[in-house]
Amino acid sequence: MSIKQRSTKSKKDQTKDQAKAFRVRRRSTKVLRRRMTKLSELKTRTLVALIVMVAILSGILGLGWWKLTHHNKTNSPSRKPVAKQSLVMPYSKTVGFIGDSLTYGCCQKAIPAPTLEAQRLGSDYRAINRGANGSTTTDWLDKLLEPALKEFKKNKVEVVQVMLGTNDLVKRLPIDEIVDHLREIADRVKRNGAKMVIVNNIPYSSLLDDEQARRLNIRLGHLASERDVYIGDTSAYDYFKSHQEQLIDGTHMNQAGYQKLAELWSDALERVVSTAKQPRLTSPLSDYQSRFKQDLVVTLSKSVEWFYVSEGYYAGVEMDGEVVDRTNYRVSGTSDRTKLDVRHDYLDGLKAGEHTIKVKFSDGTSVSRKFKIVKGDD
Repeated sequence: MSIKQRSTKSKKDQTKDQAKAFRVRRRSTKVLRRRMTKLSELKTRTLVALIVMVAILSGILGLGWWKLTHHNKTNSPSRKPVAKQSLVMPYSKTVGFIGDSLTYGCCQKAIPAPTLEAQRLGSDYRAINRGANGSTTTDWLDKLLEPALKEFKKNKVEVVQVMLGTNDLVKRLPIDEIVDHLREIADRVKRNGAKMVIVNNIPYSSLLDDEQARRLNIRLGHLASERDVYIGDTSAYDYFKSHQEQLIDGTHMNQAGYQKLAELWSDALERVVSTAKQPRLTSPLSDYQSRFKQDLVVTLSKSVEWFYVSEGYYAGVEMDGEVVDRTNYRVSGTSDRTKLDVRHDYLDGLKAGEHTIKVKFSDGTSVSRKFKIVKGDD
């Protein structure tokens, strides 16, 4: 090959190399532009995301600050209510509880009513919760009461609250039998050293017949007076019947429901402690002289409100252990006094000699006094 031919070929190769290099540079430029475009888009998306995150965080922090500075604490239920001032009562501040799953606490890991009640009563109060899931009054007499009494005695419990009967009604036990069982439970608790036994009404349950449940609650009021125990809360049934959103299954409460139950129980305990003072005669009880045809007047240091029947709870007068018909006496009084006028025509029908009159109030307290009926000119 001549020199001229080699020179010509060399120029052609150079041209091809230059064209190839140009194409490579052009492709590189396109790739670089695409990468720069993607990087720019990524930066834009990142910036937008950061702006959104800052806005969300600002909103959360702002809402939290508003709740902290403006929100009224009473608008939402607190899991740990604190009493403004501890309840003052002349008994041990360790309170015992006897009941079923409604007392024990079920079923959403909620704080049970006894714990919440102790917190409401004061920081120095403590609850011994012996509630047993699914238990009936029969279960308590057969196997549950004795261990509970031992624990109460060990912890020097002097106030015991009882709420039983729901499962008994579900299992169709007769009301008379339920009341008999509760009567025995109350007696054994008192013999164990309790100074105050409080019986709370059962709350509403969709499993119960409405009429049967109300009848049982009325009988619990009678029991309280008969056995010298105290009637506690009487409003849980109606409250939960009208606030079924606080029941998770028609029977058991959610946290808001347990807090309400604790409120009702603690209010009842405060009422009982403040008003359940043993009544006394404010004036001597004179002998009845039949010839004067005057009523026998009995005046007691107890609010007359505790004498009137409330939702069927028993209060009344007994003479020598027999209930005196209400037509045979009149009741009057004030917020701190009860006056009974026993009709003379009723007293004239009793034999001469010593008799015992007993006045019973609906909170379980009572007072008895002896007096004489004198016939003729004796």
